[in-house]
Amino acid sequence: MDRQAGEARADLGPEDQRRYRALENRCRAILRQQSAASTPVALSAQGDGLRRLSWIYLRLLLTRQSITRALRESTGPGMQSESFEDRIRHLEARLQDTGLSEGLRKSLSGQIEILKQRLDKQKEAGKSWPSWRRNWSGSRNRPSWSASRPC
Repeated sequence: MDRQAGEARADLGPEDQRRYRALENRCRAILRQQSAASTPVALSAQGDGLRRLSWIYLRLLLTRQSITRALRESTGPGMQSESFEDRIRHLEARLQDTGLSEGLRKSLSGQIEILKQRLDKQKEAGKSWPSWRRNWSGSRNRPSWSASRPC
């Protein structure tokens, strides 16, 4: 798992790498603090638990990064500057042309429907993303890692 964790850590952005290092440092501090008061078996079990916690946290950071990237890139390659609404308006304006063939009209109408579906999904994801992010990054939900309090 150490090799996997190292490879996964390399995929994190600078801020998430900092967050992960802070958790690693806190886990080490907990183990140092417990080493005097615990038996070797208990310390080993606690170390295993903290390693699992670190691995889960790393995977959560990577998942958050992937979700953020997907939301940012949801308009597709080469179309970042034009919103779904703009593209829909543009296609609807093209449909007003009376000289279009029936096949082209069907194609444009199909594109409009697909863009409307994507817009709905993007809005739906945008509504749930801020609350998810707030729940994970808000101070009231963040665990306290002060050295004086055990986890």
